[in-house]
Amino acid sequence: MALFTLVVGTVIVIVLARLKSAKTSAQIDVQAAREGLKAAKASATYWLVMAAIFCLSLGLGGLMIHFVPILLDIGFTTSEAVKVAGVIGIAVVLGRLLVGFAVDRIFAPHVAIAILFACICGVLALAVFGTVVAVPAAFVIGFSVGAEVDLIGYLVARYFGMHAYGQIYGRQYSTFLIATGLSPVILGAVRDATGSYTASLFTAAAFITLSAALFARLPKFEE
Repeated sequence: MALFTLVVGTVIVIVLARLKSAKTSAQIDVQAAREGLKAAKASATYWLVMAAIFCLSLGLGGLMIHFVPILLDIGFTTSEAVKVAGVIGIAVVLGRLLVGFAVDRIFAPHVAIAILFACICGVLALAVFGTVVAVPAAFVIGFSVGAEVDLIGYLVARYFGMHAYGQIYGRQYSTFLIATGLSPVILGAVRDATGSYTASLFTAAAFITLSAALFARLPKFEE
């Protein structure tokens, strides 16, 4: 996988470097970028978005990593679990496509809350009902993961503009990555402490619920 990324990435860089447009010097207003970042960090909205993404990643990151073991824990065979987990991949793609379509027409935090509500229901249903709801649970988890990354970039652009977009997005995305790394450890520790994944599912649902509550506090976009 690493070799594939290296080869494809190198090809992309070479192709882009040969484009005439890539040789045009960009007009970057460094002062505006500095002031944009300072203004963003001084606003409550910046920290609300960061906290919402952090909590969401704490819930979803571990579910992605532990999903096959969760299915094994509730009674699936290995082959059955792998097939159900494949639904997540399909849902991730659909999440990215449909969420992009939706946020152009509906207030983005409301879209996020609706998706997270479905995800919470799916996770709780999986904890309570087990194998019967595994497929729809896999779908809503994957759909939420697909929506999550796209929402970060969209919210940064709409709330803070483009002057300091790279710096602000980089910080928000770093928060997402940190939480995504912590989540499997947390859910795994809960599983080890309790002896089953049921408590881990409730823990993930709690993180996602907190994220939805934070999204609900985000203000309207400035026109």
